[in-house]
Amino acid sequence: TNRTPHPNVDALKATIRTEWDNMSEELLINSCKAFRRHVEAVIEAEGGHF
Repeated sequence: TNRTPHPNVDALKATIRTEWDNMSEELLINSCKAFRRHVEAVIEAEGGHF
């Protein structure tokens, strides 16, 4: 979405929607799993550094 400038917000939103629709289910699942590990680490560190 950053490769080319977008003339307006609607064009940017359309590009984001297209890219979202093109993401594989596997990528989304792996991203959620990775994010969960990070959130759990923050909770374990009680909000501090981990």
